[in-house]
Amino acid sequence: MRAVLIALGTVAVLLSAPVFAQQQGPQVRVIGTVDKLDGKTLTVNSKEGKKEMIQLAADANVSTNVKKTLADVKPGEFVAITSGKGKNGEDRAIEVRIFDKNRVPNLNQFPLEFAPDNLMTNAAVAEVQSSPDGSLLKAKFSTGESTIVVPPDTPILASAPGSMDMLKPGANVTVIGNKGADGTIS
Repeated sequence: MRAVLIALGTVAVLLSAPVFAQQQGPQVRVIGTVDKLDGKTLTVNSKEGKKEMIQLAADANVSTNVKKTLADVKPGEFVAITSGKGKNGEDRAIEVRIFDKNRVPNLNQFPLEFAPDNLMTNAAVAEVQSSPDGSLLKAKFSTGESTIVVPPDTPILASAPGSMDMLKPGANVTVIGNKGADGTIS
């Protein structure tokens, strides 16, 4: 089954199907703005200055980001936390994303390939506490747990249903797809 996630603000196109991924090549990420959508071909002006053409699946699903607050983050929910090191070496959240209740992520913590000094923590929320620097979010993942400082201005996001109409020229996008041997991203 192929799933495509497209989120407004930062629009993410995600194709996830292990068999499809093996047939089509390595996973790639394209970050940029929509140039145009022509049928099922999405053209993106990447932040590297290249025009990337992405072939969308016929059954592409579209989602958008909606703003949430830390009050929406409850113990037992699954989150993705992007964090960097604070002045005292603590992990400080840059962004928190609440996963859809029907999606259980790979619970793990790892450096980001495009920002190796930052961490991605996909985890179950164990606890949220107040602290002088904001809040502390205790996250449990497959190999351990981590406490991450969540400053008050940290974006907290969740996805919601969207439509192809959101893919208008100029919309910010992140596309995660598979790159074929011929360079085609699908």
